[in-house]
Amino acid sequence: MIKRFSSIVETLLFIAMVLGIGYASGNPAFIGVHLHPFYIIILLIASRYGYAKSLIAALIAGGTYLVFYFVRLGGVDLTGIWVNCYQPVAYVAFAMFVGLLVEVDKKKVKALNGDILHLNESLEFKQHNLDQVISLNANLSEQLTVTDKTFNIVFRETKGFYDQDIMSAYDAAYSVLSKIIKATKAFVFYLDGSELRLACPKGDHEDSKQFLQFNDARIEGLRQSHECMRLENDRDHDPLERAPLLIGPIIHRDTDTLYGILAIEEMDFLTYNENTFLTFKNLCNWLGDVLYFRLSIQQSPIANVENIHTEFDFLTDYGSSRQTIRELVETFLSEDSEEPAVVDQS
Repeated sequence: MIKRFSSIVETLLFIAMVLGIGYASGNPAFIGVHLHPFYIIILLIASRYGYAKSLIAALIAGGTYLVFYFVRLGGVDLTGIWVNCYQPVAYVAFAMFVGLLVEVDKKKVKALNGDILHLNESLEFKQHNLDQVISLNANLSEQLTVTDKTFNIVFRETKGFYDQDIMSAYDAAYSVLSKIIKATKAFVFYLDGSELRLACPKGDHEDSKQFLQFNDARIEGLRQSHECMRLENDRDHDPLERAPLLIGPIIHRDTDTLYGILAIEEMDFLTYNENTFLTFKNLCNWLGDVLYFRLSIQQSPIANVENIHTEFDFLTDYGSSRQTIRELVETFLSEDSEEPAVVDQS
Protein backbone atom coordinates (compact mmCIF):
# COMPACT_ATOMS: atom_id res chain seq x y z
CA MET A 1 0.00 0.00 0.00
CA ILE A 2 2.77 2.44 0.93
CA LYS A 3 4.64 1.62 -2.27
CA ARG A 4 1.47 2.23 -4.31
CA PHE A 5 1.14 5.83 -3.03
CA SER A 6 4.86 6.55 -2.70
CA SER A 7 4.82 8.92 -5.71
CA ILE A 8 2.07 11.04 -4.14
CA VAL A 9 3.91 11.15 -0.82
CA GLU A 10 7.14 12.18 -2.52
CA THR A 11 5.29 14.86 -4.54
CA LEU A 12 3.79 16.34 -1.36
CA LEU A 13 7.17 16.31 0.38
CA PHE A 14 8.87 18.09 -2.53
CA ILE A 15 6.08 20.69 -2.72
CA ALA A 16 6.37 21.23 1.02
CA MET A 17 10.11 21.84 0.62
CA VAL A 18 9.49 24.35 -2.20
CA LEU A 19 6.81 26.13 -0.11
CA GLY A 20 9.21 26.29 2.80
CA ILE A 21 11.86 27.94 0.64
CA GLY A 22 9.16 30.30 -0.74
CA TYR A 23 8.09 31.40 2.72
CA ALA A 24 11.63 32.57 3.35
CA SER A 25 11.42 34.80 0.25
CA GLY A 26 7.89 36.02 0.99
CA ASN A 27 6.32 34.19 -1.99
CA PRO A 28 5.47 30.64 -0.80
CA ALA A 29 4.21 29.27 -4.13
CA PHE A 30 6.50 31.42 -6.30
CA ILE A 31 3.48 33.08 -7.88
CA GLY A 32 4.39 34.90 -11.11
CA VAL A 33 7.74 33.09 -11.52
CA HIS A 34 7.92 31.76 -15.07
CA LEU A 35 10.62 29.11 -14.55
CA HIS A 36 8.77 27.57 -11.61
CA PRO A 37 10.41 25.09 -9.16
CA PHE A 38 7.38 22.77 -9.55
CA TYR A 39 8.72 21.78 -13.00
CA ILE A 40 11.70 20.18 -11.25
CA ILE A 41 9.31 18.16 -9.03
CA ILE A 42 7.35 16.93 -12.05
CA LEU A 43 10.58 16.00 -13.85
CA LEU A 44 11.81 13.99 -10.85
CA ILE A 45 8.50 12.12 -10.45
CA ALA A 46 8.27 11.43 -14.20
CA SER A 47 11.80 10.06 -14.41
CA ARG A 48 11.20 7.85 -11.39
CA TYR A 49 7.61 6.62 -11.89
CA GLY A 50 6.65 7.32 -15.50
CA TYR A 51 3.76 8.90 -17.39
CA ALA A 52 0.74 8.32 -15.12
CA LYS A 53 2.41 9.31 -11.86
CA SER A 54 3.88 12.44 -13.45
CA LEU A 55 0.34 13.58 -14.43
CA ILE A 56 -0.82 13.14 -10.84
CA ALA A 57 2.18 15.15 -9.63
CA ALA A 58 1.35 17.87 -12.20
CA LEU A 59 -2.27 18.07 -11.01
CA ILE A 60 -1.19 18.30 -7.35
CA ALA A 61 1.35 21.00 -8.22
CA GLY A 62 -1.20 22.91 -10.31
CA GLY A 63 -3.82 22.72 -7.55
CA THR A 64 -1.31 23.97 -5.00
CA TYR A 65 -0.37 26.84 -7.26
CA LEU A 66 -4.05 27.89 -7.73
CA VAL A 67 -4.79 27.70 -4.02
CA PHE A 68 -1.91 29.97 -3.14
CA TYR A 69 -2.79 32.28 -6.03
CA PHE A 70 -6.37 32.79 -4.80
CA VAL A 71 -5.17 33.12 -1.19
CA ARG A 72 -2.76 35.82 -2.24
CA LEU A 73 -5.54 37.47 -4.33
CA GLY A 74 -7.88 37.36 -1.38
CA GLY A 75 -10.64 35.48 -3.17
CA VAL A 76 -11.64 33.68 -6.33
CA ASP A 77 -11.46 36.01 -9.30
CA LEU A 78 -11.43 34.46 -12.76
CA THR A 79 -10.69 37.78 -14.48
CA GLY A 80 -7.24 37.53 -16.03
CA ILE A 81 -6.67 34.07 -14.51
CA TRP A 82 -5.13 32.71 -17.70
CA VAL A 83 -2.62 35.53 -17.90
CA ASN A 84 -1.56 35.05 -14.30
CA CYS A 85 -2.27 31.32 -13.79
CA TYR A 86 -1.25 29.48 -16.98
CA GLN A 87 1.27 27.49 -14.91
CA PRO A 88 -1.10 24.57 -13.94
CA VAL A 89 -1.84 23.89 -17.61
CA ALA A 90 1.87 24.11 -18.38
CA TYR A 91 2.54 21.60 -15.57
CA VAL A 92 0.18 19.06 -17.18
CA ALA A 93 1.65 19.62 -20.65
CA PHE A 94 5.18 19.29 -19.29
CA ALA A 95 4.26 16.10 -17.40
CA MET A 96 2.72 14.56 -20.53
CA PHE A 97 5.77 15.39 -22.65
CA VAL A 98 8.38 14.19 -20.16
CA GLY A 99 6.26 11.20 -19.09
CA LEU A 100 5.89 9.96 -22.65
CA LEU A 101 9.64 10.23 -23.22
CA VAL A 102 10.28 8.29 -20.03
CA GLU A 103 7.73 5.60 -21.02
CA VAL A 104 9.41 5.17 -24.40
CA ASP A 105 12.79 4.80 -22.72
CA LYS A 106 11.35 2.35 -20.18
CA LYS A 107 9.89 0.21 -22.96
CA LYS A 108 13.24 0.21 -24.72
CA VAL A 109 15.00 -0.74 -21.49
CA LYS A 110 12.44 -3.50 -20.85
CA ALA A 111 12.88 -4.83 -24.37
CA LEU A 112 16.66 -4.74 -23.97
CA ASN A 113 16.38 -6.52 -20.62
CA GLY A 114 14.23 -9.17 -22.30
CA ASP A 115 16.82 -9.61 -25.04
CA ILE A 116 19.58 -9.83 -22.45
CA LEU A 117 17.60 -12.44 -20.49
CA HIS A 118 17.01 -14.43 -23.67
CA LEU A 119 20.69 -14.22 -24.58
CA ASN A 120 21.67 -15.29 -21.06
CA GLU A 121 19.33 -18.28 -21.27
CA SER A 122 20.72 -19.15 -24.69
CA LEU A 123 24.25 -18.76 -23.36
CA GLU A 124 23.46 -20.99 -20.37
CA PHE A 125 21.98 -23.60 -22.70
CA LYS A 126 25.03 -23.50 -24.97
CA GLN A 127 27.32 -23.59 -21.94
CA HIS A 128 25.42 -26.63 -20.67
CA ASN A 129 25.88 -28.31 -24.07
CA LEU A 130 29.54 -27.35 -24.07
CA ASP A 131 29.98 -28.81 -20.58
CA GLN A 132 28.33 -32.02 -21.78
CA VAL A 133 30.64 -32.18 -24.79
CA ILE A 134 33.68 -31.54 -22.57
CA SER A 135 32.50 -34.21 -20.12
CA LEU A 136 31.85 -36.66 -22.95
CA ASN A 137 35.25 -35.92 -24.45
CA ALA A 138 36.89 -36.46 -21.05
CA ASN A 139 35.04 -39.77 -20.63
CA LEU A 140 36.00 -40.91 -24.12
CA SER A 141 39.61 -39.89 -23.54
CA GLU A 142 39.61 -41.79 -20.27
CA GLN A 143 38.08 -44.85 -21.92
CA LEU A 144 40.58 -44.72 -24.76
CA THR A 145 43.40 -44.36 -22.24
CA VAL A 146 42.11 -47.32 -20.23
CA THR A 147 41.69 -49.46 -23.36
CA ASP A 148 45.12 -48.49 -24.65
CA LYS A 149 46.66 -49.18 -21.26
CA THR A 150 44.88 -52.52 -21.10
CA PHE A 151 46.30 -53.87 -24.33
CA ASN A 152 49.71 -52.33 -23.79
CA ILE A 153 49.95 -54.35 -20.58
CA VAL A 154 48.97 -57.50 -22.46
CA PHE A 155 51.49 -56.75 -25.19
CA ARG A 156 54.30 -56.16 -22.69
CA GLU A 157 53.55 -59.26 -20.66
CA THR A 158 53.30 -61.54 -23.71
CA LYS A 159 56.15 -60.09 -25.73
CA GLY A 160 58.49 -62.99 -25.01
CA PHE A 161 55.97 -65.79 -25.48
CA TYR A 162 58.27 -67.76 -27.81
CA ASP A 163 60.76 -68.57 -25.10
CA GLN A 164 58.17 -68.79 -22.29
CA ASP A 165 55.49 -71.26 -21.39
CA ILE A 166 52.15 -70.69 -23.16
CA MET A 167 50.52 -70.14 -19.76
CA SER A 168 52.12 -66.69 -19.74
CA ALA A 169 49.28 -65.51 -22.03
CA TYR A 170 46.71 -66.60 -19.46
CA ASP A 171 48.74 -64.91 -16.73
CA ALA A 172 48.68 -61.70 -18.74
CA ALA A 173 44.90 -61.95 -19.17
CA TYR A 174 44.45 -62.44 -15.43
CA SER A 175 46.68 -59.40 -14.85
CA VAL A 176 44.36 -57.33 -17.05
CA LEU A 177 41.29 -58.58 -15.18
CA SER A 178 42.74 -57.59 -11.81
CA LYS A 179 44.73 -54.46 -12.66
CA ILE A 180 42.67 -52.82 -15.39
CA ILE A 181 39.11 -54.14 -15.04
CA LYS A 182 39.56 -54.10 -11.22
CA ALA A 183 38.14 -57.59 -10.67
CA THR A 184 38.55 -58.64 -7.03
CA LYS A 185 37.71 -62.26 -7.83
CA ALA A 186 38.22 -63.71 -11.31
CA PHE A 187 39.09 -67.01 -12.99
CA VAL A 188 40.92 -67.87 -16.20
CA PHE A 189 40.21 -71.41 -17.48
CA TYR A 190 41.82 -73.13 -20.45
CA LEU A 191 40.32 -75.98 -22.42
CA ASP A 192 42.13 -79.28 -22.05
CA GLY A 193 40.35 -81.55 -24.49
CA SER A 194 36.74 -81.14 -23.38
CA GLU A 195 37.59 -80.25 -19.78
CA LEU A 196 38.10 -76.76 -18.34
CA ARG A 197 41.17 -76.43 -16.15
CA LEU A 198 42.24 -73.48 -13.99
CA ALA A 199 45.04 -71.34 -15.39
CA CYS A 200 44.76 -68.41 -12.95
CA PRO A 201 44.82 -67.63 -10.10
CA LYS A 202 47.33 -70.17 -8.90
CA GLY A 203 46.33 -72.39 -5.98
CA ASP A 204 42.52 -71.81 -6.06
CA HIS A 205 41.61 -75.18 -7.55
CA GLU A 206 38.93 -76.06 -4.98
CA ASP A 207 37.29 -72.65 -5.27
CA SER A 208 37.36 -72.85 -9.08
CA LYS A 209 35.78 -76.35 -9.01
CA GLN A 210 32.87 -74.97 -6.97
CA PHE A 211 32.52 -72.09 -9.41
CA LEU A 212 32.37 -74.51 -12.37
CA GLN A 213 29.80 -76.69 -10.59
CA PHE A 214 27.51 -73.73 -9.89
CA ASN A 215 27.79 -72.48 -13.48
CA ASP A 216 27.56 -75.66 -15.56
CA ALA A 217 24.50 -74.43 -17.47
CA ARG A 218 25.99 -71.02 -18.20
CA ILE A 219 29.29 -72.52 -19.38
CA GLU A 220 27.46 -74.97 -21.64
CA GLY A 221 25.46 -72.07 -23.10
CA LEU A 222 28.67 -70.13 -23.60
CA ARG A 223 30.26 -73.12 -25.41
CA GLN A 224 27.34 -73.05 -27.83
CA SER A 225 26.90 -69.30 -28.31
CA HIS A 226 30.53 -68.14 -28.07
CA GLU A 227 29.14 -64.82 -26.77
CA CYS A 228 30.06 -62.91 -23.60
CA MET A 229 27.35 -62.74 -20.92
CA ARG A 230 26.52 -60.35 -18.10
CA LEU A 231 24.67 -61.18 -14.90
CA GLU A 232 21.71 -58.84 -15.60
CA ASN A 233 21.09 -60.68 -18.88
CA ASP A 234 20.69 -63.99 -17.05
CA ARG A 235 17.13 -63.92 -15.69
CA ASP A 236 17.22 -67.46 -14.25
CA HIS A 237 20.08 -67.00 -11.82
CA ASP A 238 19.67 -67.69 -8.13
CA PRO A 239 21.03 -64.84 -5.95
CA LEU A 240 22.50 -67.43 -3.59
CA GLU A 241 24.50 -69.07 -6.38
CA ARG A 242 27.98 -67.97 -7.35
CA ALA A 243 26.82 -66.40 -10.57
CA PRO A 244 29.53 -64.53 -12.53
CA LEU A 245 29.20 -60.82 -13.19
CA LEU A 246 30.91 -61.33 -16.55
CA ILE A 247 31.75 -64.54 -18.37
CA GLY A 248 33.12 -64.88 -21.88
CA PRO A 249 34.86 -67.30 -24.27
CA ILE A 250 38.53 -67.16 -25.17
CA ILE A 251 37.91 -67.68 -28.86
CA HIS A 252 39.52 -67.19 -32.25
CA ARG A 253 36.45 -66.14 -34.23
CA ASP A 254 37.95 -66.58 -37.70
CA THR A 255 38.32 -70.32 -37.13
CA ASP A 256 35.64 -70.60 -34.41
CA THR A 257 38.22 -72.19 -32.10
CA LEU A 258 37.50 -72.10 -28.35
CA TYR A 259 40.54 -72.05 -26.04
CA GLY A 260 38.92 -71.44 -22.65
CA ILE A 261 36.82 -68.94 -20.71
CA LEU A 262 37.30 -65.80 -18.61
CA ALA A 263 34.98 -65.18 -15.66
CA ILE A 264 34.64 -62.33 -13.16
CA GLU A 265 32.78 -63.21 -9.98
CA GLU A 266 33.43 -60.06 -7.96
CA MET A 267 34.59 -56.57 -8.92
CA ASP A 268 34.55 -52.95 -7.79
CA PHE A 269 31.02 -51.56 -8.10
CA LEU A 270 32.18 -48.29 -9.66
CA THR A 271 33.98 -50.10 -12.50
CA TYR A 272 31.00 -52.28 -13.49
CA ASN A 273 29.83 -50.37 -16.56
CA GLU A 274 29.46 -50.62 -20.33
CA ASN A 275 33.10 -49.68 -20.94
CA THR A 276 34.26 -52.47 -18.64
CA PHE A 277 32.09 -54.99 -20.49
CA LEU A 278 33.50 -53.81 -23.83
CA THR A 279 37.06 -54.15 -22.52
CA PHE A 280 36.22 -57.65 -21.23
CA LYS A 281 34.86 -58.70 -24.64
CA ASN A 282 37.90 -57.30 -26.42
CA LEU A 283 40.18 -59.15 -24.01
CA CYS A 284 38.40 -62.46 -24.74
CA ASN A 285 38.74 -61.96 -28.51
CA TRP A 286 42.29 -60.64 -28.36
CA LEU A 287 43.52 -63.50 -26.16
CA GLY A 288 41.95 -65.97 -28.60
CA ASP A 289 43.86 -64.30 -31.46
CA VAL A 290 47.14 -64.41 -29.50
CA LEU A 291 46.71 -68.10 -28.67
CA TYR A 292 45.92 -68.91 -32.28
CA PHE A 293 49.04 -67.02 -33.35
CA ARG A 294 51.28 -68.74 -30.80
CA LEU A 295 50.00 -72.24 -31.40
CA SER A 296 50.19 -71.78 -35.16
CA ILE A 297 53.79 -70.55 -35.00
CA GLN A 298 54.79 -73.45 -32.76
CA GLN A 299 53.77 -75.82 -35.58
CA SER A 300 55.53 -73.85 -38.31
CA PRO A 301 58.83 -75.37 -39.50
CA ILE A 302 60.04 -71.91 -40.56
CA ALA A 303 59.44 -70.08 -37.30
CA ASN A 304 62.20 -67.51 -36.98
CA VAL A 305 62.34 -66.18 -33.43
CA GLU A 306 64.30 -63.06 -34.38
CA ASN A 307 61.81 -62.08 -37.09
CA ILE A 308 58.91 -62.85 -34.83
CA HIS A 309 60.24 -60.55 -32.13
CA THR A 310 60.79 -57.81 -34.71
CA GLU A 311 57.19 -58.07 -35.91
CA PHE A 312 55.91 -58.20 -32.37
CA ASP A 313 57.79 -54.98 -31.52
CA PHE A 314 55.85 -53.36 -34.37
CA LEU A 315 52.58 -54.60 -32.90
CA THR A 316 53.56 -53.33 -29.47
CA ASP A 317 54.25 -49.84 -30.83
CA TYR A 318 51.18 -49.43 -33.03
CA GLY A 319 48.52 -51.74 -31.62
CA SER A 320 46.98 -54.80 -33.21
CA SER A 321 43.80 -56.23 -34.67
CA ARG A 322 42.64 -59.66 -35.74
CA GLN A 323 43.42 -58.72 -39.34
CA THR A 324 46.97 -57.67 -38.42
CA ILE A 325 47.65 -60.86 -36.48
CA ARG A 326 46.08 -63.00 -39.21
CA GLU A 327 48.32 -61.39 -41.84
CA LEU A 328 51.37 -61.91 -39.63
CA VAL A 329 50.49 -65.57 -39.17
CA GLU A 330 50.05 -66.00 -42.91
CA THR A 331 53.48 -64.43 -43.46
CA PHE A 332 55.17 -66.97 -41.18
CA LEU A 333 53.21 -69.85 -42.70
CA SER A 334 53.63 -68.76 -46.33
CA GLU A 335 56.04 -71.58 -47.18
CA ASP A 336 53.65 -74.27 -45.92
CA SER A 337 51.34 -75.84 -48.45
CA GLU A 338 48.74 -76.50 -45.78
CA GLU A 339 47.80 -74.49 -42.70
CA PRO A 340 49.07 -76.32 -39.59
CA ALA A 341 46.46 -77.67 -37.28
CA VAL A 342 45.94 -76.02 -33.90
CA VAL A 343 47.17 -78.46 -31.30
CA ASP A 344 45.99 -79.15 -27.82
CA GLN A 345 47.35 -76.53 -25.37
CA SER A 346 48.20 -78.91 -22.61
